[in-house]
Amino acid sequence: MATARAQSHRWPWGALAAPLLVLLAVGPTLSWLEFSGGSESLLAATALEMRRDGSWLLPRLCGEKRIAKPPLPTWITAAAISRDTLDRLDGPPGGWRDLAYSDLAVQMRLTALLAGCGMLLGVYALGWAIGDRRLGLASSLVAASMLIFLMQARKATTDIHLALWVCAANAFLAAAALRGRWWLGWTGAGIALGLAIMSKGPVALVQSVVPAATYIIARSFLAAAGPAVSADDPSLRRFAAPSLGLLLMLLVALPWFAYVALNTPDVIARWRAEVTRVGATDQPPGKWYAYISLFALVVPWTIFLLGGMWMAIQRIIARRIDGLALAMLLLVVPIVIMSLAPDRKARYLLPMAGPAAVLSAAALLDLSDRWARRRRLDTLAVGVHWAMLAVLAAGLPIAGAAVLKTLEGRPWYTPWQAACAAMVMLALLALCWRVRPLDRSILRATVITMLLLHAVLVWGYRDTAEGRSELKPLADTIVARMPGAQVYSVWPNRPLRLAPPELPIYLNRIVRRSADVAAVPSPGDAPQALLIRQRRNTPMPQPPGWAFVQTAPQDDDWWHLFERE
Repeated sequence: MATARAQSHRWPWGALAAPLLVLLAVGPTLSWLEFSGGSESLLAATALEMRRDGSWLLPRLCGEKRIAKPPLPTWITAAAISRDTLDRLDGPPGGWRDLAYSDLAVQMRLTALLAGCGMLLGVYALGWAIGDRRLGLASSLVAASMLIFLMQARKATTDIHLALWVCAANAFLAAAALRGRWWLGWTGAGIALGLAIMSKGPVALVQSVVPAATYIIARSFLAAAGPAVSADDPSLRRFAAPSLGLLLMLLVALPWFAYVALNTPDVIARWRAEVTRVGATDQPPGKWYAYISLFALVVPWTIFLLGGMWMAIQRIIARRIDGLALAMLLLVVPIVIMSLAPDRKARYLLPMAGPAAVLSAAALLDLSDRWARRRRLDTLAVGVHWAMLAVLAAGLPIAGAAVLKTLEGRPWYTPWQAACAAMVMLALLALCWRVRPLDRSILRATVITMLLLHAVLVWGYRDTAEGRSELKPLADTIVARMPGAQVYSVWPNRPLRLAPPELPIYLNRIVRRSADVAAVPSPGDAPQALLIRQRRNTPMPQPPGWAFVQTAPQDDDWWHLFERE
């Protein structure tokens, strides 16, 4: 009894395994890709302007307030930028300035990677609350080797910060609901939810509180046993703990929103659009079934996720509303609700990677425990998983040598590089195949393969058009030819659009928008640069009083650079 008690209070060092592996494998690759658009460039440009100009409470992008989303990820990213790096960004184009931008990428993305490592700790805690430490360790390793996690954990975006705090909140809620840790669970969940709301808004409640409440209600209706809600629980604990959690959440989340609402009269309508996603973007809505892509994004764990979901469904049918049912609700309920919004993007699924990992790990451990009594379907599932790993290990290097091309038209890898990468990963798979028991074999093989594949993929991807910034050469020209110039951007027929965020990043200055060329103010004695975006099939503009300098492509358009004469 004493030994069991000592083990239960022993520090869970295994929780650090997945975060340390990810930090060591992904960390060295953070500087390999340039800022090339998307949500990462938006956050990076805002953080850089915040660090440079000191606009901490009311973040700005291109000189205009960017307050549609809460600023916690921007604060963290901006605080990570060193003053030395910021100063070196203003140097002349070339080696030292490029090195400064490499340092900037590492500093910004390291905050995201650390948030991802924190997310893995949350997944471990969720698995532990649902099952035990073995399930917690397996869940964190599964999450660390999922495609969606490796895609997003290296990017400085709001999504990875949201996922961190949502996973933490879910772990605390599971501790309250499943283990009766009411004070710890509800107070911890309140703080985590406040930070999650400060990361991306009320969507955090959809991804945590709503499914957890659904679980508690379902369990009470189906009269399933559980230590968290029993007839003899003191009323003070049952109602005071959630009330304290709610209070803590509001104390963390509300002050910034109140400050912005008092200083920006029209912000309520903008927040409403952000929450409903109606009018929040001018992009076409996603397909109603877009989130089915979850099964592709959890590769290579798709088979085990399906198995874990089936286990949870069987328990629900049998009226056993236990931890696996909670994991199932944490996965499915947010996806159903989020599908009602018109804006559906794959990266929005990242917070649900936590419960998906728990379900996958539960299926893996269950199969491992009964492997001696396996059925034909079990053998097929394991065979599919190993085959998927082998195809990924050999397929990416082969495709990189034969099909995938860099910006210059060269293959991603030479035949020698591709052969070496494929042989190393296949050899490691063969070594892991011999490990027993089954769960250790599959976990080791999958984590090693996916972390190595991530490095191989990013190494080849860095020289593609998507891995480089198409507008960095344009920014370099402005810095070299017109240092200290005022920069303006014009989008014909779209006067409200700001310049692409890569431009203020690689210029390290504000790029102000202008409704048209005639509206650009007189510069006085300062040099002035003008950027005009045009469709590729339209003639290049010739604005009077401006001399053409350079053109750069972006997507299906051209950006034309002019200098004030």
